[in-house]
Amino acid sequence: FGGIARIAISILNTDFARIRVEAYFAVTSNSVQFGAKVEIYFGVSAFNIDGHLAFDALFRFSPFYFIISISASLSVKVFGIGLFSVRMRGSLEGPTPWKVEGTGSISLLFFDIDVDFSHTWGNEAETTLPPISVMPLLMDEFQKLENWQAVLPANNQLLVTLRSFEQGATDLILHPIGSLKISQRSVPLGMTLDKVGNQKPADANKFDVTVSTTGIDEKGKIEESFAVGQYFAKSDSELLNAKSFEPMKGGVELAVAGEQYRAPTAVKRVVRYEKIIIDTQFRRLISSFFAWSGSLFSLFLNGNVVSQSVLSHKQQKNLKPFADKVEVGKIFYTVAINKNNTAFSEDAMDFSSQVQAQEFMNQQIAGDANLKKELHVIPQVEMQRAA
Repeated sequence: FGGIARIAISILNTDFARIRVEAYFAVTSNSVQFGAKVEIYFGVSAFNIDGHLAFDALFRFSPFYFIISISASLSVKVFGIGLFSVRMRGSLEGPTPWKVEGTGSISLLFFDIDVDFSHTWGNEAETTLPPISVMPLLMDEFQKLENWQAVLPANNQLLVTLRSFEQGATDLILHPIGSLKISQRSVPLGMTLDKVGNQKPADANKFDVTVSTTGIDEKGKIEESFAVGQYFAKSDSELLNAKSFEPMKGGVELAVAGEQYRAPTAVKRVVRYEKIIIDTQFRRLISSFFAWSGSLFSLFLNGNVVSQSVLSHKQQKNLKPFADKVEVGKIFYTVAINKNNTAFSEDAMDFSSQVQAQEFMNQQIAGDANLKKELHVIPQVEMQRAA
């Protein structure tokens, strides 16, 4: 619980008396936790009393489990020497069975008495929720119109105006060379699932979407943010340290197979120039047609009529005059070898989330158990490049 930011309030803060309260309440995708702590101090130069009372609670829902840690202390000092003190630290876990354990101590001058206690009671009962069928959840998500999105082709001037559609229409209008995005946020795809929410999957533990239609290709995968604690079995400490959400595959982007852009056969033409010199003389000096060098031809293109068109690449580039940008790079992960942090293989790099890298590592370990002590997952910036 120490890594959670807390809100602190100083109720009293003087030289002879202090009362400070700290508290927090956190509900995340991975855990539910809350706690508070009160610290007190009263004293003068030769005599003082200080103490505290604190508790922290962590809840897990399936199987339902909670643990509450409690600590308290009170001490009296005279001239800096401990005259009397009482301390207690313990925890309560439950339910079914319930378990309480801890340590209490009393100190009087130079004498200390410590007492440990532990007690368990109640019958162990099954608190796990029944398994859930995941495929119906996926089918319902893919049948929702809002999870289907028609995307216009990138960097393309359509030069057309689309007619308005009837309100409430359920049909998607797809550009001939556009793409279709199909995605959902209920279940991460291509990953081995330990649970869905707080229930174990009943029908399968790994789902994916593939393309089998003739003339349609998968252009790429679509990543959505998924809560790690909702789909993968993690310890309490791992849940506290894990990211609330990580990017994982949620769908695919589809496009027409083959070439997206086609043009007629190119026709070669020889470009020649006519030079006319207009001077103060009555007659103009006209030179017959001749050819310039290739470098001058490219220079003359900078001011031609095509480059002045609002549809030209040059005009689009002028709208974004700064080619160099400073951006925060996306974090990628690599499955690396322990002894030198080099990538395990070419396929062991460029994972967009730590969970995906761990999935790949687990697959390699399943094929060769000796790799368990040799592989680990690291951010790609820490990877040692091969010479």
